[in-house]
Formats: sequence, structure tokens, C-alpha cells
Amino acid sequence: MNQRFEQGIVNQIQTFLTLRKIPHYRVRNVRNIVTRNGRTFFGRSRFNQNGAPDFFAWHDKKAYAIEVKSKTGRLTPEQTTWLGAFQALGGGQVIIARSLEDVQRGMGL
Repeated sequence: MNQRFEQGIVNQIQTFLTLRKIPHYRVRNVRNIVTRNGRTFFGRSRFNQNGAPDFFAWHDKKAYAIEVKSKTGRLTPEQTTWLGAFQALGGGQVIIARSLEDVQRGMGL
């Protein structure tokens, strides 16, 4: 149920950012079609970075890393590390989105 709930929030965020013409990129870290040694299968690409956020967005000269979670969802250790590095390196602001309103509030919209 959490995956479906999170996917609903992802869809809302993507629609909102698109309609507001806010540049954004949806990161897809799981369920990629991977080809290795002539075989094709669902899996993780060895080039993906574990812990990368669900979205990157840019608005008013600020960068945002947006991680979508259900109401009870928690960050994985990899997500905590990745998002911490994003902030520490001056990448921008991190938003943990449990609803579209969290994104709107976090971006000041």
C-alpha cells in the first residue's frame, strides 16, 4: 500500500511542477531495464546511485532534492547519506514530501 500511496504523491508532484513550468527531473533508481552480458532484465543499473532523491527541481535560483515518503515511511541510510551530502556540498534544500503541500511549502509556493 505504501508504494501505491507514494506513487500517487509522485504523480501529483510531477503534474504540479509541470503545470507551474518549474524545471524538474524525475529520478528513477529502481525497476530499470538492464542489459548485461547480452541478457536483459529488470533490476538496478550498476551506475545508479543508491539513495538519490525522487526529484530534482529548480525554482527562483534554488535547487531542491525531493524525496517522497508515505505518512509512515522512513529514509534509508543511503538516502540519509545522499541527501546530507547534497546539502553539505551546497546543492540546495532537501524536501521530504509526504504530500504535495510539503513540496509547495518547502519551495515557498
